[in-house]
Amino acid sequence: MTAPRLPPWLGERAIDAMRHIDDCAAPVAPVALPCLVVFAARNPAYLRAGLWPVAPLSHPRLSRFARSLPIEWRARKRLLRTRLARERLPDHVTEPARPESFGSTMR
Repeated sequence: MTAPRLPPWLGERAIDAMRHIDDCAAPVAPVALPCLVVFAARNPAYLRAGLWPVAPLSHPRLSRFARSLPIEWRARKRLLRTRLARERLPDHVTEPARPESFGSTMR
């Protein structure tokens, strides 16, 4: 495999830094990237308030279990929607017209 071509405007200092880009890199996290992004967005506020944030639903074993479920159970969050419907929550909760989006939060 050949190394990718570097842009012509890259200086010697940057080129030297690229040679060491993987030195002392942290290992890949066992938690999904979206979970880490959400933690980065909300945890500072929790910590400032003296709360230690815990996210049990992001545990790797639970994530593996969820991925092992049949696709028809996972499609459109069927299990969650069924559970909410059993609790007699209204349709605008179980089947919202607009899907949830965290885009504005993440910006």
